[in-house]
Amino acid sequence: MAADKLNYITLVTPIGDLAYMYLARPDQKYGNYSATVVLDPANNEEHKAFVEEWRKKSDELFARLKATLPEKKAKNYRHREFPYEQEDKETGDVTGKFLIKAVTKHGPVTVVDCGDPDNKVGPKEIPLATVGKLWSGSKGRLLLKMKETINSNRETIGYTVYLNKVQIVEPKFAGGGGEFGAVAGGFQSNEDASASAPPDEDGDPNSVPF
Repeated sequence: MAADKLNYITLVTPIGDLAYMYLARPDQKYGNYSATVVLDPANNEEHKAFVEEWRKKSDELFARLKATLPEKKAKNYRHREFPYEQEDKETGDVTGKFLIKAVTKHGPVTVVDCGDPDNKVGPKEIPLATVGKLWSGSKGRLLLKMKETINSNRETIGYTVYLNKVQIVEPKFAGGGGEFGAVAGGFQSNEDASASAPPDEDGDPNSVPF
């Protein structure tokens, strides 16, 4: 993908719900590490202020860079808006929420906790094993490196958004921590699982074959 290199900007997003996280391992389709933060300006004043400020800056960037192109060429260029408004996958209607997706080829991504400001302890890096268990719906924020870009291949103008770091404020783990809760009225076994488990190929009845 050819793109002209322009100015770089470092930016920290507001805290929001995190989605589509590939932090410990890259996605299989593109080989990227990535994360998306969801902003809800209708219900969060900080999100509202951020979206208004950066949509305005995004509009100004589009106008400024488009003016540098020959008029005949410029009319074909589309605005790559930042943040971009979420659309319902089935209806195509806007949801009122805005998304910031950031990607990088360099991983695993550094993910940090909140530290302890009362005791003057800064954020520390979260172990990779724990990062791999984080689930969409965790709350956090992204440290971005953004590049002002005229993309001649895609004929777009806007910010290319790279992921630098992630800070987790409220983690959510898959399966609620990896354990099932009791279900009223459900099946109950009267057998001892350790006694009834068939042995695996190595003869250990308690081993797990995956």
